[in-house]
Amino acid sequence: MKIDAFDFSTIHLLPDHLCLDFVNTSNHQNEEDHHNSYLDLVALALDVKLLNPDEALYLGEVISQHPSQVATLHQKTIALREAIYRVLLNVSRDEAPDEADVTTLNTALKEAMSHLRLAPSSNGFEWLWEVDKRDPEHLIWQVVW
Repeated sequence: MKIDAFDFSTIHLLPDHLCLDFVNTSNHQNEEDHHNSYLDLVALALDVKLLNPDEALYLGEVISQHPSQVATLHQKTIALREAIYRVLLNVSRDEAPDEADVTTLNTALKEAMSHLRLAPSSNGFEWLWEVDKRDPEHLIWQVVW
């Protein structure tokens, strides 16, 4: 199965700044949008190595089997992306972000953080994701974190 989505390798991604890459899936100046379906988020996750090719293909199959749930999830991700964009834009202008946008971001962060666990590592401790990679929603948790 091939994932029919935007090829993010054609644009400049920011290493270790997945949240900014996610916001930049829309060019707000010319209204060009590269996040037209949830498969586009899967493609971004594949390009930044959040998913391996097998996981991406599996998620593509899951998405195709649950179109109404994934459409709702896609709307949620677009609303989150736009809220993050507006928060960052306001901060860059030394303006206070809209309370509704901050609430949207905090709600997403709360959900994301509920899937993180602190674990011992060779350098002390590290954050580990406790997610089911078969659940399409796990991508947005990692994006927002």
